[in-house]
Amino acid sequence: MTLHMRKRILYMILAFSLLTSIVVIELLVQLFAP
Repeated sequence: MTLHMRKRILYMILAFSLLTSIVVIELLVQLFAP
């Protein structure tokens, strides 16, 4: 496995975690909104 591939996978994981955290925050906001 090359360094470039590893970096690409790392970026994909970072983007995925960012998206999931945004979705979770949106759900929490909708839950706690009156």
